[in-house]
Amino acid sequence: MKRKILIAVILITLVPSLLISAIMHYHTRSSIIEARQDSLKSIVHILDLYFDRQLNTAFLQIENRADMDILKNMLQTPESDMIETNDSETAESIKQLIIEDLNLPIIEGSVINSEGKVVVSSEPVEVGIMLDKTELFQRIAKGSKAYLGLSIEDSDTEKLILAAPIQDNEKNVIGVLRQITKLDYLKEYFGNIEIGDTGYAFLINKNGYMIFLEDERSSIVFYPGYQRGTDLANLIFDFQTDQLEQEEGIIEYNKGNEFIGAYKLNDSKSFITVVVMEKKEILSGMNLTTAIVFGLLSFIAILAVVIGSLLENSIQQQIQRIISNVRKINNGDLTARCPSVKINMMNELGSDINNLADRLQKNEKELRLSARIDSLTNLPNRYAIYEVLDTLLYKHPNQALLFLELEGLKVVNANMGHDFGDGVVMEIGDILRSLPDNVCYPSRLGGETFLIFVTNWTAPKYPEMIAEKIIREIEKIRFINGTHVDIGVNIGIQYTEEEKVDKKRLIKQSEIAMSKAKMEGNNLYFVSYSSKQKEV
Repeated sequence: MKRKILIAVILITLVPSLLISAIMHYHTRSSIIEARQDSLKSIVHILDLYFDRQLNTAFLQIENRADMDILKNMLQTPESDMIETNDSETAESIKQLIIEDLNLPIIEGSVINSEGKVVVSSEPVEVGIMLDKTELFQRIAKGSKAYLGLSIEDSDTEKLILAAPIQDNEKNVIGVLRQITKLDYLKEYFGNIEIGDTGYAFLINKNGYMIFLEDERSSIVFYPGYQRGTDLANLIFDFQTDQLEQEEGIIEYNKGNEFIGAYKLNDSKSFITVVVMEKKEILSGMNLTTAIVFGLLSFIAILAVVIGSLLENSIQQQIQRIISNVRKINNGDLTARCPSVKINMMNELGSDINNLADRLQKNEKELRLSARIDSLTNLPNRYAIYEVLDTLLYKHPNQALLFLELEGLKVVNANMGHDFGDGVVMEIGDILRSLPDNVCYPSRLGGETFLIFVTNWTAPKYPEMIAEKIIREIEKIRFINGTHVDIGVNIGIQYTEEEKVDKKRLIKQSEIAMSKAKMEGNNLYFVSYSSKQKEV
């Protein structure tokens, strides 16, 4: 009888402990999976943000490049009057222009006329090819402001195609500027992301093509390699058929092992970003045996309930802290960091998120800087000087624009090569960077043209003094790497007008003033005053 009572007491104590342990295990397991899913969603958002910023910056730069007069003038010249591409100095200049790197490395470039014919290309075999039936040309011709596409030549070569329309002064489309870049930089970025031991990221294109990082997972077409009927298969099918109901969410699929992941449709609607990891790694910190042993050692049911409640609350608090910081990062606060916790798996998750936020913060800073600085002269570029004018124009009574155009640079490039020409441009950059800060804001518009915004001076005819100083300094440039060069400059000075006008009109007026100086000779400047300044 005593033995039966003892057994009954043990069972009464043990069974609730086992049940409590099992319930605690289930809820902890669910919480860990949910937390990992939230972190994967945040990583997808961060990757998508990086990809979008890269593309948006590239499109802005391509649009500004497509707005250059050299492209417009060539496309507006009758084909019968155009010089053969191989012999045309203008065409050679355009070839150099269309393969200059943007914030992305450009490997190919071409200009397409309004009939869909390739008239200039960095690849000579493309010249003369008709592209009027391609999706790229059709979309631009129908009024699209940009085009993004993927070219797959073989299993090892994926190229991203970006294009923008070339418009005349009446905003009519007269051609297309096409730029091509490899996806190596994106794969390298994906490859540097640590998502546990089994996690990885990839892009899905409209045709089901999956772009992986460069490791044992080669880029493949979806259908031969993955089990049909899974969330991933359904996601790609809905994407291809324009039936995608949610632009972001959670997926699960099986490819040897079970995977859990998160996805997000890119703003361009051309790619889906996916981040996944194996389910068994997510649950590696959970051990059912440990939970059962814990239950067996909890001889008193009340003590088991208390311990289980405290442990679950502790885990939930740690998870909530990680989720809170992940949400801050997802909302753009890249200074937020996940705290260190005692559970190894959660600590690893927090460390992965912190490392990703560090790299994104660094990449964002580099991207912001590269998009506004001319790489050759280290001067602000066209976009940066526009921002300065938007901020400071008409803030002070004394303001003027100096438009500079180098003379002889094309001859140097043609006779001695672009390395010498780059050396000349770098010398000009050094001269302009030496101008007084907070009064002179120099920039390079592109090629041989520069713009200086002069503001809030006190000395009489200060812009003319700056122009004379620049002319004197440029006249001193006689040798580049021991070789004699003949370089000059013409400068147009446009004082701000009595009535406010937009920055582009002021820049155009300063360019006209430069043309008048150019008509008079070399190393001269011409001043254009407002009506009020003329009276003074």
